[in-house]
Amino acid sequence: MGGIEYKVVDYYSNPVTGYQGTAYQRLDTNEVVIASRGTEPSGGTVQDALADLGMIVTGFNAQLPDARAFAKRVQENVDATAARKGIPLPTITATGHSLGGALTEALAYENHWHGETFNGFGAVDLQYNIPEGGAQVINHVRVTDVVGAANRHFGEVRYYATQEDIEALNTAGYTNATTGATAGAAHATRSTTTRPTTT
Repeated sequence: MGGIEYKVVDYYSNPVTGYQGTAYQRLDTNEVVIASRGTEPSGGTVQDALADLGMIVTGFNAQLPDARAFAKRVQENVDATAARKGIPLPTITATGHSLGGALTEALAYENHWHGETFNGFGAVDLQYNIPEGGAQVINHVRVTDVVGAANRHFGEVRYYATQEDIEALNTAGYTNATTGATAGAAHATRSTTTRPTTT
């Protein structure tokens, strides 16, 4: 990827909850990235739908225990490998899209890792006492994505909008000022979690 090579160092899948995670290691720096899969959009699992519904209705994510178990296993393996080889501990980060974004925010908060999400379900409104804001996680959110834009996030939120997104939001009565979007902008960013407001 971009001239940088990675290898898969671990994988976790629980068919009961639907959680799937993969740990990748960057070959030149030994950094490890834990990627949690998001909701399968077509032909997706019932488990994903139940996890999504659970976050909305109860404030709990049924896949988080698996994500935590996987993160713990990866951390233990990274620690053991570094000790055995006599090398510095590699950095571990987390990433995920949609459902995986909520898991990423939770793992980053609980393990003091950095993370990056893409249209993730914000973890702040879940029942895990995760604070809003900060700089540990970068959350990439398309302004018209109801999953990513409709709830609060742990970390910095960067909003993106196509010209069509801006026109649709203007037509719906939303202002550009709260997302940092301007007419003709290819993308817009704002380092807060302010969501669009109606005028």
